[in-house]
Amino acid sequence: MSLNKTQNLDDVVKHIQTLSPDLKQEVFDFIDFLRIYRMPDADNNDSKELSKKILKKRRQAGSLKGEVIFADDFDEPLEDFKDYI
Repeated sequence: MSLNKTQNLDDVVKHIQTLSPDLKQEVFDFIDFLRIYRMPDADNNDSKELSKKILKKRRQAGSLKGEVIFADDFDEPLEDFKDYI
């Protein structure tokens, strides 16, 4: 059995309508992601704005530098395991 594009789209819409608002937002974010990375030649302002938005959300290496502090004896064996070493 073959479904036409309209039937498939209707099924997608029905499924999306059953989602919570948070999950709907994830679906929309994913669609934006697909538009940017699967259609990179799209030369429109929406695509450029979405690209900037996503790039801002990406993690930056070193952004937590100085925020996490490890104890000086971090690599030392734990006292609880001395019987097993």
